[in-house]
Amino acid sequence: MVKFLALAEETTFRTAGTSWLYFKLLSESINTTREDFFPETTDYWTVSARSEGFFRTSGSFDTLVDPVIWPKLLVLFMGDPTASTIQGATAAYLHDFKFGADEVSTAATGVKAFTTRIGTGIEKDRQVTGCVIESISLEAVAREVVSSTISIIGSGDESLIAAQTSSNVETGWALYTQPYLTFAGATVMTVGGTTNAAGTVTGGVDRLVTDPTVEAFRITFTRGWDADHYVLGTRFLYDKTLSGMASVEGSMDFSFTSQDEHERFLAAVGTFQAGNQTPFSIQLKLVGAVAAGAYYYTINIVLPEVTFTASTASVSARDRIVQSVDFKGQYATTPDCAAWIMVTNVATAYTALA
Repeated sequence: MVKFLALAEETTFRTAGTSWLYFKLLSESINTTREDFFPETTDYWTVSARSEGFFRTSGSFDTLVDPVIWPKLLVLFMGDPTASTIQGATAAYLHDFKFGADEVSTAATGVKAFTTRIGTGIEKDRQVTGCVIESISLEAVAREVVSSTISIIGSGDESLIAAQTSSNVETGWALYTQPYLTFAGATVMTVGGTTNAAGTVTGGVDRLVTDPTVEAFRITFTRGWDADHYVLGTRFLYDKTLSGMASVEGSMDFSFTSQDEHERFLAAVGTFQAGNQTPFSIQLKLVGAVAAGAYYYTINIVLPEVTFTASTASVSARDRIVQSVDFKGQYATTPDCAAWIMVTNVATAYTALA
């Protein structure tokens, strides 16, 4: 019996998957609640006043970002890659994930439901069917390993099942054959400019070398689900139903050695008066070890149309000032998304997740 978290794609909502994908877990806080009924009547002390209600599951887990296993979460959350292209005559492939366009939750290639299995190291494993990802956050901070937080909601249909063997879990973990991505792997951090149909950002400023230089980058992709889609006759969430908006939000920390990004927040760089802000692009490229030939393991995040929503550069005694900015991404007709994540690795496809 071991501590682990595993996900398995479901063909039918709330029918447990069988092909398990094991994640090296930092922490998890996934819990099921029951919402029973205690109706108030004129009888001030009623025998059997409690009535059975319904179940919900929600929570999150934290994991490190590696360039082969972590993208499988993107498949569950965003659907299959819009394209997977071999790179040269090598074993490397480029996979394109687009978020904030026309995703669907019904097609086999669309946003997917999955079963969550949690091993706690005692007795039986916990298993929850009918789960979907509500948000994925990625955090790249100076002097740290790149990490990710995945928030999920589930149908509430939880059961205790026979504990997974340590050999099966270790076999799943063996898929982690490449180094984790770290802050030192940031090779591009561009703010400003525009994005073309090929996902290339031009005209921006390199904030790795040009003041104010970046110290931290955080981004969260969120989509709306109808967490109240319950029907007569079942105590669990009925189906995975998209509802509401998708959003792209995040923040960056800059060494406050230049006011350029505060000027961009006010209106534009070189402008010193609050006014209309022109949307711009943001690009973060994280590069790891060699994947094949001249190609490296890479996660390249491009936000084609972004605006700053806050800029804070507070003074505290004689401490060094760090500027924090919040940003929000919008859908851009070119390149037809709110975020484009380009992953280079040695996976030929992501049609089979395990």
